[in-house]
Amino acid sequence: MTNEMKKLYESLSTTKVKKLAGAWDYVGNEINKMDMDGTYQFEMSKEALKNCEKEYKILRKYYNGKIDINPNDSYMKYPENSSENFFLKCIVMLMQYNGY
Repeated sequence: MTNEMKKLYESLSTTKVKKLAGAWDYVGNEINKMDMDGTYQFEMSKEALKNCEKEYKILRKYYNGKIDINPNDSYMKYPENSSENFFLKCIVMLMQYNGY
């Protein structure tokens, strides 16, 4: 994990979002900035994006109260050093910090 990625992860506790869509947008924008600067460690492939979108749909159902799951399972399915793991972990942590 690069220093910029660590800074993003640590800054999540002070970031305010109201919904899962806001968390998705915030993390996505921050990762895009890091990717443009060359400080993002991973390459987000089409398959990785598909996996993240699939997990987003499941998380959306969870945060809307339609299903009962452990949101941490969404990123634990993927290897520790993968783009899916980092992206989803940031989203779940951001939602937890904001009381969801």
